[in-house]
Amino acid sequence: MKKWKILGQETVCDFKLFKFYRRDLLNTHKNSEHHFYVMETPDWINVVPVTPEGKIVLIRQYRAGTDEITVEIPGGVIDKEDVSPEAAARRELEEETAYVSDELTLLGAVHPNPSFMSNTCYFVLAQNAKRTGKTHFDPGEDIETFEIEPEELKQAVKTGKIKHALTVAALGLFFQE
Repeated sequence: MKKWKILGQETVCDFKLFKFYRRDLLNTHKNSEHHFYVMETPDWINVVPVTPEGKIVLIRQYRAGTDEITVEIPGGVIDKEDVSPEAAARRELEEETAYVSDELTLLGAVHPNPSFMSNTCYFVLAQNAKRTGKTHFDPGEDIETFEIEPEELKQAVKTGKIKHALTVAALGLFFQE
């Protein structure tokens, strides 16, 4: 199988956090043209914070897309200033939870939806995460932080209490360790 050839690309809309493009492609196998819409967005980071006692730090927050309060692991956009996924994980962990860790390990990465999104989401394990009491929420964030035992966390995923796909993927990699 060969990659398709990009014949052209046009910006449809630019929303600062992401852009939509119409991409004209040539299927090189069938020699046929197709049009796709692609969302270009920055890479993301999700963090699995583990306390010295072995509990996992989770957050609750409102999500406009599903109009629900969700339970997730901390995460966010990898900023241009972040020198690595681990650096972004360190920053996001403290901003959203007031926990810090210097023991960061990359667990893996996924493409959230390669059918129309261009980005990668990295998963980082933050061991010995300790609360400092200094959150730095973005203006649109309203977050509650709590700790949970690993077995209770597995049940929350199994029963659907946790449905955020990227959180579930990160925890899948974490529990494989």
